[in-house]
Amino acid sequence: MSLTSLRIALGNDPQMFLATILSLAGLIAATAIAVGICGSIQWRIHCQNERDTEFKRELLSNGFSVDDVERILRASSTKAERSTPRFRHSLRSRKAMSWALQRRA
Repeated sequence: MSLTSLRIALGNDPQMFLATILSLAGLIAATAIAVGICGSIQWRIHCQNERDTEFKRELLSNGFSVDDVERILRASSTKAERSTPRFRHSLRSRKAMSWALQRRA
């Protein structure tokens, strides 16, 4: 459907045509914003999962057993729940790693 046929369908009323075009532009903008927000949330979750996986691999490569890693993650997650949610992952990783290395030494 072209703009000319849309204008004819709306009865050659310029105000109705402009309102229709602006409404469509608004819907497209709102859709783009919603897709952007959902995409950024999913990207954040993906990056957090990658950091968690890398942290676990690092612990395992440092010679910790699977039971030790589970215990470290359990202990650090309870501490992280009391901290600021925005920095939960970075605090959890740093605290857990320093705690694990101190226990190892």
